Amino acid sequence: MGPLEMDVNPYESPRPGEPFAEHGIGHSDPIVRLLIEIRDGQREALELQREALERVRGTGRFFFFRIAMAIPFVIIIISFFFTTRLMRSTSPAPPPATRATPTFPTPPPSTFR
Repeated sequence: MGPLEMDVNPYESPRPGEPFAEHGIGHSDPIVRLLIEIRDGQREALELQREALERVRGTGRFFFFRIAMAIPFVIIIISFFFTTRLMRSTSPAPPPATRATPTFPTPPPSTFR
C-alpha cells in the first residue's frame, strides 16, 4: 500500500509536495449536508436571538409605568398585613379593678336585748 493509495483525511491539509486532488461531487455530498445543517442552525439561533431582543425592548418601554402601577398594590397589601397583625397582637382589655365592699358602720349597741 503506497502513500497515494491511503485514505486521505478530508479534514487534513495536504502536505507540501503531495499532489492535491480535488474530489468530485460524490465525495463532497456529506460535507455539503453538514454545511447546510450548520447554516440552518445558525439561522435559527439568530432568529431566536432577534425574538428575545424584541421581547426585551418591548418590556423596556412600559417598565416605569408597570412599577408605578405596582406600588399602590404593594402599599395596600402591606397595610392589610400590618393591620391584621396589629389586631392580633393587641391584648384584650384588662379586667375591671375589683372594688372593696363597702363597710357599713356598726350599729350602736341597742338597749333592747
